[in-house]
Amino acid sequence: SMYYNGQGVLQDKKEAVKWTKIAAERGNVKAMKNLGIYSTAVAKEGFLWTKRAAEKGDVEAMRILGLLYSTGKGIEKNWSKGEEWMQKAAEKGDEGAFGIIGEWYAKGEGYEQNWEEAEKWFKIGGEKGNGRALYNLGVMYMSGVE
Repeated sequence: SMYYNGQGVLQDKKEAVKWTKIAAERGNVKAMKNLGIYSTAVAKEGFLWTKRAAEKGDVEAMRILGLLYSTGKGIEKNWSKGEEWMQKAAEKGDEGAFGIIGEWYAKGEGYEQNWEEAEKWFKIGGEKGNGRALYNLGVMYMSGVE
């Protein structure tokens, strides 16, 4: 929002949250997602707004919700729900989701470590423009992991 970034007005994060919350309560999905991001200091509230945006189809919110569930930030950790939301984000084409799933395979987080799967997910993320996925793919190749 303009208040959050100080675009055309003095930056005022409290005012930004106030107006964003009004829009979210009126059903604006982007406002729900942004309120989830703004409310990270109040993790539970941030989680709830992010979940509402994801349930309404916001792809970035789906990825963020997958991370929140998989790490337990703002909610009890639930790997299967985290994976489910991350997969949904990937199915909708979210470039970041591909990179995160690749990292999970590379690190053996939630999945058995599998370099071939990691490479596959990093390549897809890279093809979609995710710099982090490309970086991780480069690190894999430089390390000789195949």
